[in-house]
Amino acid sequence: AEADRWRHKADIQVQTHNAGSNIASQPLIVQKAPHVMQQLTDKLFDEKRGISASAIKNYLRCTLKFYLDSVEYIQAEDRLNDEIQDNEFGNVVHSSLEAIYNKISKKTPNNYITPSVLDALLTDKSVVHGFVETAFREQYMKNDAPIAGQEQMVFDVAERYVRCVLEADKVHAPFYFLGAEYKFRAPYLSLPDGRVVVLNGSIDRIDLKQEDSGYVLRVIDYKTGSPHQNITCIGDMFSREKSDCYNAMQACMYCLVMEQMLNNPDAKFYNEVSIRDITSGNSITIEPHLLYVRSLVDDEDYSSNIFVKPDRYAEATKLVWSPEVSQQYTALLAETFSEMLDCEVPFAQVEAKNQCLYCQFGDSCNRETTPSKKK
Repeated sequence: AEADRWRHKADIQVQTHNAGSNIASQPLIVQKAPHVMQQLTDKLFDEKRGISASAIKNYLRCTLKFYLDSVEYIQAEDRLNDEIQDNEFGNVVHSSLEAIYNKISKKTPNNYITPSVLDALLTDKSVVHGFVETAFREQYMKNDAPIAGQEQMVFDVAERYVRCVLEADKVHAPFYFLGAEYKFRAPYLSLPDGRVVVLNGSIDRIDLKQEDSGYVLRVIDYKTGSPHQNITCIGDMFSREKSDCYNAMQACMYCLVMEQMLNNPDAKFYNEVSIRDITSGNSITIEPHLLYVRSLVDDEDYSSNIFVKPDRYAEATKLVWSPEVSQQYTALLAETFSEMLDCEVPFAQVEAKNQCLYCQFGDSCNRETTPSKKK
């Protein structure tokens, strides 16, 4: 019924602009009528709502998908069950790590994690096993039945991934654990017209490490898919031709949030830890990280940094959230919102049909695609 409701709305717009055409073969268009603009304005500027990085990624991939999911809040079933399982699997890994760090950090001053703390955790295999089992039942199985068969195989992989992250953390230690699944919702981005967009989301992990030149604050987004950590420039993150760079856009949005949070001298993190108390006024460098867990398992030299490589011959350099990067990123993000709020630019179905293969709205859109079997 929900799909019929929005299809009726979209069909009217298609007929207006493509009289006599076949809806199934024509891109669907939804004009930004006054009521649509009001819904969009409420979402972007209401401090109880706001927009997430995932919604921005949807907008860049397909503005119609963004409209259906984030403006109309249409509920649609995912087309592929294994995609649902992928998301649930990622949630198991995230929840396990969050629970582990929430527990061990409470036992250390200022959430200070040392190699010995992590070594003790990894040595007693039953501890990690217990955390993963709790998360697995809550996020994946959703019952108390015995874990067996295929579910046992999935569980074993999840536990292996969690252990690999902790082993890598032991190498990175010592560091201060500042938060996992760190939730935020506040006005963060000013537009040229003076309005301020409310950003919301949940940062997988934040930690702080003392280096020779000062402190490095890592803003980490966990990923369980195939890695893509190279960009040619900041503009790649907002290019509709480079959707594989959107995860970097997400990590950098979290850096923008952290940058503004650090400007608040009273800012507190997990267990009421204050960065100002830890750093005593020393410099703090923010770094965006994409931690692809599968790559961490397969490659002992894997780095979660994002790298800038302008061309195939140039040397890749680590992306650091510098004032210049912040300025470029903020300008491009503001441009994206300005386009989103332009009443003359309709929400339209993406031209590249390959973007529709696994979209939960694909059937309702009548987009003629031939889904290939996932590898």
